[in-house]
Amino acid sequence: MSTISPIEESALSWQVHLRKRQPSRLPILLLGIGFGGLCTWGIFHQPLPTLAVIALLTGAVSEYLLPITYRLDDVGVIGRYGWNRFVLRWSEIKRVVPLRGGVLLTPLSVASRLDSFRGVHIRFALREEAGNRTEVMAWIESHLPESCQSESSEGVSQCP
Repeated sequence: MSTISPIEESALSWQVHLRKRQPSRLPILLLGIGFGGLCTWGIFHQPLPTLAVIALLTGAVSEYLLPITYRLDDVGVIGRYGWNRFVLRWSEIKRVVPLRGGVLLTPLSVASRLDSFRGVHIRFALREEAGNRTEVMAWIESHLPESCQSESSEGVSQCP
């Protein structure tokens, strides 16, 4: 599902649903959550800790279970699934790192383990849908600050 809003023509939004792209992982994931719940029940014999573990494990994999909605507009980038919402303004972006099937926009100027916590990982839609690689990368390049320079060896754009 992808649309360009008629009210705001300067926005691009689309959805990526990882569960639909990789349905073979769902049974293993459900077995893992069930096993965690059974182990917790075996230790505590109480419903509250068991439900808490099941809720925590389900929340940990919600990126896979729920559709991810992306929105690129003139202000910045928004990625949203479930209760999680990741927002980054164009002026805050320091690096653009191409990944397999997506791109990472990060406010950190140097590569760090914190990139996945501070940045926004954008997954591309399929080729024929809005939000595909070509369309998203063109949008990002047109909205990055002019001070950003591209390093062609790794494909990483670096901003001062």
